[in-house]
Amino acid sequence: MRATGIAGLTFGGASAARGKVPDALRDLSDLAQQLPTPHPVHVPGQGWFEAATDDRPIDGILRVAGPDGVQWRRIGAHGTLQPAWFAQAQDGPDDALRLGRAIAHAEAHGPLAIDLGAARYDCRSRLVIDPTAVILRGNGAVLDFAEMPEPPRRDSLATLQYVKAAPGWRWQDDALHSDPAGSDALTLPLSLPQSGRVRIAVTLGALSGWQDYPAVFVTLNATDGTQLGGTTLLAPGQSMFEVEDHPAAATLTLRADGAARIDALTVTPQATREAILIRATKTSRQYGHKWLEGIEIAGPGGGTALHGLRFQTEADAMSSRLQLRDVTVRGFHTGMILSHRAYLIRAAGLRIACGVGLHFLGGSRDAGEMITLTDSVIDGGRIAILNNGA
Repeated sequence: MRATGIAGLTFGGASAARGKVPDALRDLSDLAQQLPTPHPVHVPGQGWFEAATDDRPIDGILRVAGPDGVQWRRIGAHGTLQPAWFAQAQDGPDDALRLGRAIAHAEAHGPLAIDLGAARYDCRSRLVIDPTAVILRGNGAVLDFAEMPEPPRRDSLATLQYVKAAPGWRWQDDALHSDPAGSDALTLPLSLPQSGRVRIAVTLGALSGWQDYPAVFVTLNATDGTQLGGTTLLAPGQSMFEVEDHPAAATLTLRADGAARIDALTVTPQATREAILIRATKTSRQYGHKWLEGIEIAGPGGGTALHGLRFQTEADAMSSRLQLRDVTVRGFHTGMILSHRAYLIRAAGLRIACGVGLHFLGGSRDAGEMITLTDSVIDGGRIAILNNGA
């Protein structure tokens, strides 16, 4: 039946007459002039293709346009992409470039799986994955980010010493203390970089009060009053939140509802430092989230400032939820950062071996619930779980 159909394409009159058979197929673009044949044709570096009718959309990888309505169908793909199909001569040593093209293709034409096999990939730039469209699957594959450039180390934009005491506050032992009877808000004008993330970290040394739930509220606002980010501290410890796409001028406000001792405050540019960002966009599907499996994600090791996975979605009603199966994350400063719209993340057989295992940022919007790790290990680090609000 297949031979009969292909013969009909081959001897279809006008289509065959106007087609042209290249002397030798060099790349996928040559299929545009390749006449249908009763047998598959081979494209170097791409594999085998067979002639097919136009019953499926053309995507340029699994289905390629031939002459006059003919299509060439990749044999044996079955909805699975190979990174090698997306390699370009100018890529150099960074395998993340071809992986990024495969991911972009899956997002545009998927959902599709990307088969990493058991290979090691030298990744020197960030990967961004839409969890509703991409399945990243390996059989012991390694995504090696050891040569990924470190973010530039930047001095803090401000520290606690920049803050001027307000009524109801006093300095004592290099810490700011609030009066339990009441205190004004502390404000700190800031000049922020034009782009990139900024991390605000506050260390609360003590907190008490007659209220049921004494708290310290930390917010970052634009000059027009728009809140850019913030977090609420309910117990002693360090809490962090981050903002990006911010204006150049902003004001940091600290307000205490009780007797508080603030030991430290830093405002620091962060830059992009995650190896893999899991994020959905406004055009993503709302449901049908996919998974990563059989992969090791390796960082440079001790002393690095890089993070492994970051879960963050800015688009309303979307989310960065994802399943991880038999995934190892090792050799990063922080294994997993969870931020806005990170919830319903499930992992089985996960191993994290990083300085900080899992960090849930403070002030994360629509995030934090139903995060489940089973049969998993967090080891070899300084902090297992740093929870600022999940």
